[in-house]
Amino acid sequence: RTVPQREFIFSTIFGDYFSGRLRTFDLDTRDLPMVAAGTEFQRRVWERMRAIPYGSTLTYGQLARMAGSFGGARAVGMACGANPLSLIIPCHRVVAENGLGGFAGGIAVKKKLLELEQREYRTAVQRAGIKSG
Repeated sequence: RTVPQREFIFSTIFGDYFSGRLRTFDLDTRDLPMVAAGTEFQRRVWERMRAIPYGSTLTYGQLARMAGSFGGARAVGMACGANPLSLIIPCHRVVAENGLGGFAGGIAVKKKLLELEQREYRTAVQRAGIKSG
């Protein structure tokens, strides 16, 4: 079967992500119709989510403060749930203060994504010879 160009690009991108070769999706999502359809607050939250480094997490409360909504952790959770591009806008990197929090793809998937990123991040740090702690 012939793979259409768009399908090839996405399969390559996601293959690279899951193998640890791709750590950020270098796409401008602001003009995509599904992102543009979000509220102003959702778009602010999604933009800040994209800045969470690979292998790292922020709490819903921390992200709320970064988006200018002090005490808006629940609103950030709702924005995460409305996220139309779950890997590209990495809502799995947003966690509760006392656990993983929710995830549209299910908690087991969120846990696996975080484990993948943290394992790949630790491997890269070890390869680079960077001492931790």
